Formats: sequence, C-alpha cells, structure tokens
Amino acid sequence: MILDENQHTAVVDAMLNISEYTSEPTTRIHAIENLSRLDSVSPKLADYFQKLLQSDDNDYVRSVSASALVSQFYRANQLDKKEFALELAQRIQSLESNGDSKVADIMTDSLKHPRLREELNKVLGNSG
Repeated sequence: MILDENQHTAVVDAMLNISEYTSEPTTRIHAIENLSRLDSVSPKLADYFQKLLQSDDNDYVRSVSASALVSQFYRANQLDKKEFALELAQRIQSLESNGDSKVADIMTDSLKHPRLREELNKVLGNSG
C-alpha cells in the first residue's frame, strides 16, 4: 500500500500517539519499533527519538531510539537532504559526547558499524 503525504503523516502521528499514551508496554514498544523502521526522514521523528534516548526509563527503548536517530541521519544523507543530515550529525555527536554517560554509551553503540561512523564524520567534515 502506498500512502500519500497526508496519509503518511496521519499514520506517523497515530503511531506517535500510541507510543506516548498507551498504558500497554508491549504495544508501546511495538509502536516505537515501527516508527524506527520508517523510511521517512522527519524532524518530528528525530526529536521524538532524541527525547526517548535521553529520558526513557526502558533501556531497550533508548537503544532503539538511538539506532532510529542514526537511521534518520543516514537516510537524510542518502536523500541528499544535506542541511537536515548535518543537523542530525551534530545532534548525534553532541549526544555521544553528552555529560550523561549512559546516553553517550548507547549512542556510541549505535554507531558501531564503520560505515555509519564514516558517513557521520564525512558530513561533520572530520577526517577519519
């Protein structure tokens, strides 16, 4: 099924609402996992994943959120959305060097693959 832009936005908003407001932990996690797998690049999603990474009580949710934030960066870069990719790269770098060691460790773990680190450094203008 192919969704138009309005339908896609409605689906994303519905999944965000489910993940935010359901009292069922399994449903919440499934909604977050589904959001993390979307091909869309969105400031709204990036903000949400960053918020979860920094403040959620569930370590799995935090890990999924970090990976999703990296995926948002990678997709933005691949789609030639250079400005958004740079913003995300800067956020990721900031989270990785954050004073909160748990957030930093989770973020670093999400960048294990050398290709991801290479892309991040390239966008940030860093060598290596």
